[in-house]
Amino acid sequence: MTSAREALEWMKKEAGGQGDRFLFRGQNRVWPSIKPSITRLDEQTMRDMWAVCRWFNTSAHGVTGYHIPKEHDRLAILQHYIGRSPVIDLTATPEIAMYFALQGAEPNRECVVYSVERSVAISPDVVFSDHSFLTLPLDSGGSKHRWLRQDGYSVGPAGWRDPDVVRGFDLLRLSGVNSKCFVKGPADDELVRHLGDLEDTRSDPLALAVRGTITSIARSLNFLTPGIIRVLQASKTRDSDAELAAEIDSMISLASSAKAPDGLLDTLRSLRAAVGTHWDTSFDCSLDWARGQLQRLVQVIDTTEPGAAPDLAST
Repeated sequence: MTSAREALEWMKKEAGGQGDRFLFRGQNRVWPSIKPSITRLDEQTMRDMWAVCRWFNTSAHGVTGYHIPKEHDRLAILQHYIGRSPVIDLTATPEIAMYFALQGAEPNRECVVYSVERSVAISPDVVFSDHSFLTLPLDSGGSKHRWLRQDGYSVGPAGWRDPDVVRGFDLLRLSGVNSKCFVKGPADDELVRHLGDLEDTRSDPLALAVRGTITSIARSLNFLTPGIIRVLQASKTRDSDAELAAEIDSMISLASSAKAPDGLLDTLRSLRAAVGTHWDTSFDCSLDWARGQLQRLVQVIDTTEPGAAPDLAST
């Protein structure tokens, strides 16, 4: 059986310094087919997620702040951050494919990496997407996107709006796809340790904005069902509602310990009650605005004389 190191060298040889002619995918388990992740949901949740996908496809500018012309680029953002969409993740970097093949695999498990030759696999029915567009300017966190750190690409069916087409799409049935299976050895994680944590989203502004937008869309469609909530909770993103609520809770605690006037506490509690209902956190600027409001409230606490009513108009 091939070793992880040999599988990595095989991918590097395939890539051969030819840019993104070859794309790769790593999995810590061998499956008979690789289909878009949305098809792995139960029927009702899949239908709800499909509606959310279609709306996200038309409103992705709310995440990035400007128009993304290619719809498969918009779907790729959704797949990368939410993990349930009509497209499949790929990368142009062999080490990154190996990273995901090894991730979560115990020693002696059979893992697999795939190589996809784009020029052979592409057809009128197959669409590839890359990260040649920057979703946010570099000075606004564009260099911190996890998708860029993972050299992320995607592939999916041109007819992604048809559930039956997506159900029938299988990466392993495309032309130009080859694979290399290997058994994970006890020291194989060292092969990719230099990459760090490729799934960390703490500094990635899209991880906040994408989930907030999806939550907002699902809520407006009345599709924020237990199934969709589970999808969001399982995604490796950041919960904008939870982050904002935690900040306001901290402010309430601070105001209470500082014996702030009841009017100020009532204001904070009203803000807290609005999170997830009247306060839409789908855009990253919403949290910035919220933090500005909370900082002003801190200043009110600091500058109000004991026993005096705070000037809430300034907030």
